[in-house]
Amino acid sequence: MHETFNIRQTTELVEPEQKTDLRIPFQLAPPSWRLRGEAWWLLLSLFGKPKDDAAAPKPGQYRFGPGHFDPVDQSSREFANTPGVFRGGAGTVQIVRYFSSPVGPYDELMYIPGNFNVPEELGGGSMPQITRIYVSSLQSVLNGKTNWNTPKNLAHFDFISEPSGSVTIKVYALESYTFASPKNGADACFQPNFASIPFFSTTFHFFGPEMLRVPIKTNMLPICTILAQPPLEEGDVTLGCVGTSTWKKFGVDVSGRVGIRKAEGSLVSSDGVKRFADGKGFPDFEPYQIGFHWKDVIIDIGMPIVLSKMKR
Repeated sequence: MHETFNIRQTTELVEPEQKTDLRIPFQLAPPSWRLRGEAWWLLLSLFGKPKDDAAAPKPGQYRFGPGHFDPVDQSSREFANTPGVFRGGAGTVQIVRYFSSPVGPYDELMYIPGNFNVPEELGGGSMPQITRIYVSSLQSVLNGKTNWNTPKNLAHFDFISEPSGSVTIKVYALESYTFASPKNGADACFQPNFASIPFFSTTFHFFGPEMLRVPIKTNMLPICTILAQPPLEEGDVTLGCVGTSTWKKFGVDVSGRVGIRKAEGSLVSSDGVKRFADGKGFPDFEPYQIGFHWKDVIIDIGMPIVLSKMKR
């Protein structure tokens, strides 16, 4: 199913004083989804709990800075920084190259710092939350926001494989974009311009025999696989950044044979220190050195449940 959005947009490819109605096609793919690809995980924490409220950041200081959230979603960041809302637990950074999905192949980088409390009036509880996520497809941006409240943004991905078996992954932010003026009623041609310097870069090295891969399903692990995502504020709708108005929760199941990798940051900062991310487009995190690699992973994303206010 294709849905066409008529977006009024001025582009660099038409005269500045001219306006044109550009037809921006988006493929709406309702949940649930099954995706297949190759994945790498970095572990931030396992069972750790944050400091109690007495030791929490003082006013004006934040546990979750700008890099942890899309700047558009300011209300989500403010809620996450409320004392007692962040509960810790398993935190991960996940990179996936999807070979197949309901909207075609695309790449993804996401940050899940751990579990967050859900507002009591919506049922309460503590569940993981994706606070930052980038994908290489506009179709994925729109569907992720619409279906599950995932705060996706567009980015460019480079995967550089070495003869040794190591792989370096770099992610570049979108700086600007234009739309080619359509002719004869055709859809507008999207032309992105990405930064020349990545905001995220990591290298995964072989660690141990490749044959030692263990079959794993996330429902076998002592972690919560039900995510709860807050509503999103509207951004640039020409990039699929639609707003939503309700909390949603949904299940994610991951299965495949897992191998071990050693990970290191490969983004050289101004002070000469190698980091994983720049702290602006993505959090400047410090994971465990040992990460995980799925050569062929299956990811099932379930139907979302809208969380509404409970009757008293």
